Amino acid sequence: MLAIGIVEKVAFNTSHFGAMLGNRMGGGAEAAAFTASSVAMDPLTPHSGQFLISPGLWIGLAITSGIPRRSGPPAPLPGTDLTGHLIR
Repeated sequence: MLAIGIVEKVAFNTSHFGAMLGNRMGGGAEAAAFTASSVAMDPLTPHSGQFLISPGLWIGLAITSGIPRRSGPPAPLPGTDLTGHLIR
């Protein structure tokens, strides 16, 4: 994570990644401005598409889409047979 911030600062001279990370870790302005009167009548109601434009959603999707999925048993290690025994 630190490397991403350093690369961003060197390449673009910005600190948007660090600001976004700080916002996510600290709860952001939304958490500070929360009051009982600001709660919607139905908590499951989407809030004007804010969910779809949140960076956390798209970063999470980008990370999870890059993880390869496998089905079946794991492949044997090099130098072993299908049961995991060393080949001599």
